[in-house]
Amino acid sequence: MRWWVQLIAFLTLPVCIHGQIAINKLNFSFDYNNLRVSNFVNSSERTQYAGQFEYVISNMFSAELYGVRDLDGYSPYRNAMLGDGVKGLNPMYKWSDKNCMLYGGVRMYPYEQWRSVDPEIRYKDAKGFYFAFGYGGEWYTRRNYHFEVHQRTLVDSLGIPQTVIDSSFVHYNTYHIFQRGVQFGFGYKLFQSKLMYTDIGLYSNAYMRDNRTVRGYYVKDSDGGTYYTPEEWEYVLDVIEDWAKNGRGFWVRMSVGINLDIRK
Repeated sequence: MRWWVQLIAFLTLPVCIHGQIAINKLNFSFDYNNLRVSNFVNSSERTQYAGQFEYVISNMFSAELYGVRDLDGYSPYRNAMLGDGVKGLNPMYKWSDKNCMLYGGVRMYPYEQWRSVDPEIRYKDAKGFYFAFGYGGEWYTRRNYHFEVHQRTLVDSLGIPQTVIDSSFVHYNTYHIFQRGVQFGFGYKLFQSKLMYTDIGLYSNAYMRDNRTVRGYYVKDSDGGTYYTPEEWEYVLDVIEDWAKNGRGFWVRMSVGINLDIRK
């Protein structure tokens, strides 16, 4: 059975046992940002979505699911040798690289560090300092284009050299990196009101190279050119697997969420 099927089964186990979900057991958060990322190479527009779901099992334990979708915002997996991002070539392409993360696990709130003076939220479970342990995966996709130009130099009647382009070809390539592994972290969750809470956590985001899978393909210009042979492309994928980063190391998560329980 695949690991993500086991994860979904684990997170839905409390629902299957009780047959229904108490509304005060659910917490949701969503984050969206659209930033312009500038560096010494180029500037790009970064769009990121993040969502979190937490199901309270008891006053001490909860199960959580967290996902991130990041477009054109994470550069360590890029390789300039394979070409430039296809987004800059054709406006039909909305992004050149996409990085998605999915994490599922359990939180433990060892003791209550904070108690509100407001009786409306004093009863809330699963709050304060917590430890987290679970399993996560990261999917990265990069789309490039490679511009191949054949030119020669001619000398005109005045003896001035002129560059003449004989032919040009546009090739495309795409590669995918998938990594997975055990993750852990800690954080602090605080209810500001009976509906709203803030959550900040620091989670590990490092993977073993043995848990990395790299796949890819290339599309050669139909008009010709001397792009990769199948053997050369396999070597390129091996190189990608060698230099690909093992993750961020640590992942800081900050979110403002809602609790659907409005009872007093």
